[in-house]
Amino acid sequence: MHAILVTGIGTEVGKTHLGVGLIRALEGLLPAPLTVGAMKPLESGCRPGPEGGLVPADATALWEATGRLDPLERVCPYRFGPPVSPAVAAEWAGLTPELSVLDAAFEALRARHALLLVEGAGGLLSPLIGSLTSADLAARWGLSVLVVVPNTLGCLNAASLTLEVLAGRGLPCLGVVFNRPPGLPSPEEDPSVRDNPGRLAALTGARILGEVGSEPELELPRLARSLLAVLDAPTGA
Repeated sequence: MHAILVTGIGTEVGKTHLGVGLIRALEGLLPAPLTVGAMKPLESGCRPGPEGGLVPADATALWEATGRLDPLERVCPYRFGPPVSPAVAAEWAGLTPELSVLDAAFEALRARHALLLVEGAGGLLSPLIGSLTSADLAARWGLSVLVVVPNTLGCLNAASLTLEVLAGRGLPCLGVVFNRPPGLPSPEEDPSVRDNPGRLAALTGARILGEVGSEPELELPRLARSLLAVLDAPTGA
């Protein structure tokens, strides 16, 4: 069983969009009865639902991609309204999320699935509970890390810093995915788009697993195969 933290170099980099596509692509590659699960431990920026409570949009998208195999309350145990970091949103609400609740949800999901994608909130060091970050959660749960980088001008610095934190903390990095969600400049508008993957690899030695952009129906299956190959590689490869 593999559990992976999907993190980004900041917020709004396309982690959920990529996660949804990757879950569906992985499901098509795993032999039955193996399944892919998802978790978004804490989500802020949630909207009120028609029947009360808060609806976690990102967690719901991931949950639906898995075929709703698990209770949404387990996929996303904590939800907050204000669009700030979960730690700040919880503080404003006068709440203290309990790590034991997250641990129990994670263990239950990990036991049910061959592969579990855990989506962080914001970047690697964005606070989740007090001073606890996604990096801390990765260490606590023994997660390997997949880094999502928006392929646009200025991404190399933030991506390099994220990879440096992972290396400094001894957290295993599966690789980097460059993401080009709708709205980013085209290669014609931003010449750096063509060079960013190669330059990041040269600067950091990071494994570039692929890029998802204009042809997701082709790119996501390739990415899923590359990810499975890395997961199945011998330790230290």
